[in-house]
Parts: sequence; structure tokens; C-alpha cells
Amino acid sequence: MDGNVCILPLQQEAEVIKPDIWLRVQMLSNEGYSKSEIARLLDINRKTVRKVLRTEKPSSYPSRKGRSKLDPFKDYLKIRLEDGVTNAVKLLREIHHRGYDGKVSILRDFLLPLKKERQRQAWIRFETMPGEQAQVDWAHFCAKDLFDQPCRFYCFTMVLGFSRCLYAEWTLQMDLQTLLRCHINAFEYFGGNTKTILYDNMKQVILGRDETTGEPHFHPKFIDFATHYFFQPKLCRPMRPQTKGKIESGVHYVRQNFFQGERFTVLCTMNGQLRAWLDSVANVRKHGTTQEVPFERLQRENLIPLPTIPYDTSSVESRIATKDCFISYKGNRYSIPFQHVRKALTIRDRGNGFIQIYDKDELIATHRLGLKKGRMIVNPAHTQGLMPSYDQKKSREHLTGPVPLGEVLKTVLASAVEKRSLLVYEHLGEEES
Repeated sequence: MDGNVCILPLQQEAEVIKPDIWLRVQMLSNEGYSKSEIARLLDINRKTVRKVLRTEKPSSYPSRKGRSKLDPFKDYLKIRLEDGVTNAVKLLREIHHRGYDGKVSILRDFLLPLKKERQRQAWIRFETMPGEQAQVDWAHFCAKDLFDQPCRFYCFTMVLGFSRCLYAEWTLQMDLQTLLRCHINAFEYFGGNTKTILYDNMKQVILGRDETTGEPHFHPKFIDFATHYFFQPKLCRPMRPQTKGKIESGVHYVRQNFFQGERFTVLCTMNGQLRAWLDSVANVRKHGTTQEVPFERLQRENLIPLPTIPYDTSSVESRIATKDCFISYKGNRYSIPFQHVRKALTIRDRGNGFIQIYDKDELIATHRLGLKKGRMIVNPAHTQGLMPSYDQKKSREHLTGPVPLGEVLKTVLASAVEKRSLLVYEHLGEEES
């Protein structure tokens, strides 16, 4: 001390500890953690832990003047919180790349009140003008088939924002081709489409986001499809389910009002039942929010008219036909007329549950797409006129007249029988040609 000047010892200044740190230290100590463990968990000095445990209450401390290391990054952090990113470690990694050299504790202190404020916010229901927006989503479903075997499939749903008119369709895949086909079916059901359609961040629509700007990279074929129907795709913000609440409610309604207690039979039969439910229940009831019937409000939707020519969603692949009159596609084998064996054939899958097989421009076979893999789907007519082998004819020399079709099929399939389980023949003769 010199005259009236008082110099504050450094150790006294260091004893000022934030209340939240004091509380965390006390709680961890009561739970049995050692001083070293507490210091490591909270990223503070062990001496600080010892000082905290010696005090009965947290110290009051003056507010610091000057800028925080976090100040230049606060606007960025607020934007990321709006995007649904709340993990402090992830945000710390992002701002480190932008020049932040502070610790995560400062970041957590800044995020905590903002997170609480987001949780307290009252979300205002977003209503759309007629023809403005539709919402789309997939949903996973599991059921038992007629043989009590578990079966997994999916439900495509679309709801119009203004009228709340609902469309739904069962599918076996969630690929882009199926998504586009379901869109077309929904547009035809509604009689048009809206200016914008809102999606979750599904991989069939968005390939990824720019690491710097966060801008989405849409699938080129999906953008081509959207251009054909004159609508703009929009994406929900991650971790913001309330932005697509209409479609979330629609999926829940399908699950609770239609699906409960159902058994999965044939896809086209199930879709027929679902369509009947849409027409007679879902879209003719008084909607809980609008207090109007969706089909009645649909008349005021002012939808964009559909183009004259629908978008071609079919996929085309080439295959070489085997010598036993089959062609492979998506894990199953489909019969072809014996005149086309060993040729390069074209398979066209239009996404409607059937495939068409072409030899150049000639349509030679049509099959229902197999629901399970490892099956042989056979049209018996494809082997009519095929001559039996020499051994087969010799074994039947005592018979007169034409050789029965069953014998022909046995001859054609003889090379495959010993190598395959008999289960693969479950669907022989039951598919349409």
C-alpha cells in the first residue's frame, strides 16, 4: 500500500467464480466425483474446484467490459440455431473454421438462453392461400401378410395446404422413380398441382448441401420433373417438424384411421382399399382445422392445370436372356418366349407394378413385378412349341400324341431344378402375361 492507492491481490481477483460453474462443481462433488474429474469435465483448473468447494455460496462478480471472443460469431450462431443446429460441439467446430479460438464453455453460456427461448416460443399455424402449397412425405409401415409373415412397405402421402385434401399410396420402394410416379398419381387425383411443394430433406429430392452456404443441391432429374409440372420444390429446415405439420397429421391419420388392424395382401388390392377410404372417409369428413369438407374446399384450390403429356418416369435396362428362357431383374427371374433366348433384350419398368420386355421395338412379354426376391415368374405360353430334349422323347416313346406342356416345362427348367430351392417356383403360372 502506498498512500491512498490500494492494489488488489491477483489471487483475490481470481476467486470471483461464475454462479453456474459454482453450482456444477457442487453437484458433481455431491455425486462423488473427485476434484481432478470435476476439473476435467468442466474444463477448469483444479485449484478453482478446490476454492469452490471451500465456499458456501457463489461469489458475485462484476460484468466484464470489452468484447467477447464470441461476439464476431454470434449472428452466425443465431442463424444456425434457426436452422435447427443446437449441438454446441458441432457449432464450436464450425466457428473454429471461421477463426474462433475460445473454449466451448463460452459458447454454451451463449446458447443456453437462446435454446430456452426457442422452446418457449408459441408456434403460429401457417395457413396457405389456394393453390399455393402442398406437402409430401414418406412413412414406414410394417404388417403381417395373409400367411402371418412380417412385411415392410411404405406410404407416400401428399396433402394440399388450403383444402387439406389428402392423397396416399402404398409402395414397395422409396426410390426416385417411385416418388415421381406417386406425384403424378396425386396430381391426377387432385386434378392439378400447386405452385410449391414442401419436402423433408429426403435423399430422392436433395443430394446434399453446400458446406459454406448451406444451399441445397437438388437431384437433376427431380428438378426436370418439377419444371415439367411448373412447381417449385421447397425444403423444411432440419429439426423443424412444425413446418410440415399438415403432412405429419395426414400420415398419422392414415396410420390410425385406416391402417390399424389391416393385413397386407396384394399391392394393387391394398391401394384400391386405400383409394376407397380416401374417397369415402378422409376427404369427405369435416376437417378438424378448417371445419370444412376437403373435397368441397378442393373446388377453390385454383390448381395449376396438368400438362397434356405426363412425365415419363419409366426406367430402361438391358439384359441378356439365358438359354432356359429367363431374364433377370431386381433379384427375380422372368420368363421370355423361347424364340428370344441368348438375345440382348430391353426391360422397361414404368413403376406401375409391371415390367415390359422388348426385343428391339417388339414387346415380347409383360410380367407383374415380383414382391419378393429369389422367385421365378413364369408364363407357360412362353415355352409352347418348344421341342423336348432327346432323352425326354426317348422316355416317352410308348406314348402317342403331343407332349404335355408340363413335360416341356420340366425339360426347360431341368438345368435349374437341382440348383434352386423349390420355394422359387411358388409363383409359377400365377402371373399375367
